[in-house]
Amino acid sequence: MTESDAERLIDKYFETGNLGDHNLLKHRRTYSRQLSKDPIAIGCCRILNDFKPLNRIIDDIMGDASEPELERYLCVSLAQHCFMGGLRFDVLLGAADRSGIRKQFGSDNPLPLAYADSNRDFVIPENSTLSEKVLERAQYDLKSLLLHTFISLANEIQPFVSRATIKRRMPEARLAGRLFDYDDVTGKFLGERAEDFYAATRERWKWNSRYWEQVALLNLSKFQRDPSGDDADRYLESAVQHARHAVAIELHPFGLTTLGKILMSQMLLPGRSMSSSFNEAFERLSAAIEREALWSRRAIQPFLTLFRGVDRYLENGGALDGHQRDTLRDLLGVADHRFSKENEVVEIVASIRRRTKL
Repeated sequence: MTESDAERLIDKYFETGNLGDHNLLKHRRTYSRQLSKDPIAIGCCRILNDFKPLNRIIDDIMGDASEPELERYLCVSLAQHCFMGGLRFDVLLGAADRSGIRKQFGSDNPLPLAYADSNRDFVIPENSTLSEKVLERAQYDLKSLLLHTFISLANEIQPFVSRATIKRRMPEARLAGRLFDYDDVTGKFLGERAEDFYAATRERWKWNSRYWEQVALLNLSKFQRDPSGDDADRYLESAVQHARHAVAIELHPFGLTTLGKILMSQMLLPGRSMSSSFNEAFERLSAAIEREALWSRRAIQPFLTLFRGVDRYLENGGALDGHQRDTLRDLLGVADHRFSKENEVVEIVASIRRRTKL
């Protein structure tokens, strides 16, 4: 927003009788200068709320909301964070307390919800910027409620998710794919409580290969936090076991990539056969890339995981057999063509070529 945009925004709020502080009119230019540093959604919140800093606004509205309103808002905010289309209204009724829910669709509610579609099937937070800030606050101040929200949401959407709905990319299937994502969502918001989330949802989701991939990544993360700890070997072995289980359930590029990534971490452990772990990882990651190609896709992740592993393997004295060299030569050529603007890929490809002369 420019300063002139901010001035016009203040005028519009004045015209509709929604200014929170009369000083905004007296010192329009000063406040406009400050607003121009904020995203528009945050600027609107501040105009409505006496121009207080956003953190204070969050404190106030969370304090003004009832427990059911806060629970529902967290549920819808988490759903929208994972899938922009929002949360099916019927799912919300099952996942959170439904008392007083209609009032929460009023703009005067501290944590207002809105419908995402004309049929009123899907619900979103009225202000997505505000909802992200509330989610961030919940990470630290509402840990138990946030864990409860994750579990309730996951278990409530499960009947809507099957292999058929995953292939059709239905809303709940897409939501589930992100909700269980350890690296980007579950681990970020739940931290050490992520393990409790996966344990609480196991019975309903154990049929799903992606569930086991994320459990594997959780164990890999626990290993990486303390590779020399007493339980490090157990965590890594669990990671490998769960990743293999995911591949056994469904031969999918995601599962193959996860297994390959974990095996590449395993190969440098003392007492392990470096070549054995590497050979399996190379095979799994090559298969992931091949299956992606059959689907007319070229995801960057299996390439990067394979190239990083090859580079570490060679750096530590490993040697490629003839088949691996031929496969690698082809994949380096694909990477040159498809990922020539990805700096990380370009750098790792150059390093491998220096080591192999391919």
